[in-house]
Amino acid sequence: SDRVVTAPKEDEAPKPDTSPSPPEKTETNSDKLVEAKVTSGEEGEKRLIQTTCKLYQFSQQGESWVERGGGTLRLNEKEVDGRSSSRLVVRSKAVMKVMLNTKIFADMIINRPNLTMIRISALDNGKMGTFLLKCTRNECDRLHTMLLKRRELERRQEQEYSGESSKTAPEGNAEQTPEGNVEQTTEEN
Repeated sequence: SDRVVTAPKEDEAPKPDTSPSPPEKTETNSDKLVEAKVTSGEEGEKRLIQTTCKLYQFSQQGESWVERGGGTLRLNEKEVDGRSSSRLVVRSKAVMKVMLNTKIFADMIINRPNLTMIRISALDNGKMGTFLLKCTRNECDRLHTMLLKRRELERRQEQEYSGESSKTAPEGNAEQTPEGNVEQTTEEN
C-alpha cells in the first residue's frame, strides 16, 4: 500500500500560509548603541610606567596586610605652571575601579622590603596609609627607581619654591634677635 502524492495543478492557486508571521522588527532606543566618551581623569598626563601589580594596605586594627586586589598600576606625570607633578594610580582589572590614587610627595616613604615588593606611604581618602605594591622583580626594579626619581624631583621643586619665598629676606648676613626681628650685620676687614 503505497501512498501517492500529487503535485498541485497549474491552474490551482496555492493555499495561503496561515501560520503566524513574526512581528516586524522596529528599532527602539534600547537597540541603538550610543558611543559614550569615557574619561579616566588621566587625560593630559604623560604615562611614565604601566604594569600589573597586587595592592595591599596595612590595617592598623588587625596589624596585618589586607589585599585590596590586583590591577593596573600607572605612574603619570603632568606639568602645571612650569612645575612637574607625578601621581600613582592603581585600577582594578575588571571594572577599572580606582583602588589607589596618590600624588608623589617630597616626604613619601618608598622602600623595598624584598625583590618583588615596594612599600609606600600614600594618602587614601584623605588619610595617610601604608601600602605594598607587589609586581615582578624587573618591574619592581623599574618602578622603585622611577618612584625615587619622582620623589627627588618633588623635593628639589619644594626647595626651589621655598627658596623663592625666602628671597624676600634682607641681603647680607642677617641675624635674628631674641625678639624675632631680623637685623642686618656687616663684617669689617
